[in-house]
Amino acid sequence: MNIRVPRQINGKNGIEKIHNLFKKGNRVYTKGYRVQEFIGYLDIEKILNLSKQEMKVLYDLF
Repeated sequence: MNIRVPRQINGKNGIEKIHNLFKKGNRVYTKGYRVQEFIGYLDIEKILNLSKQEMKVLYDLF
C-alpha cells in the first residue's frame, strides 16, 4: 500500500488496527474465513502469468 508510515495506529486490538491501515490505503481487510469463497473466484492461472518474474523464486523451489 502506498501510505505514509503512521505514528500511531487507531484501534482497540490488532484486527481493528490492521483494518484501519487498509482503509487508509483504500483497501479492504477481510479475515481468513471470509476469504474462502472469494478465493474460488480468483483466476490463479492469470495471476501467475502476470507475475512470473516475481514468482520465479517460488517456481525454482519446485
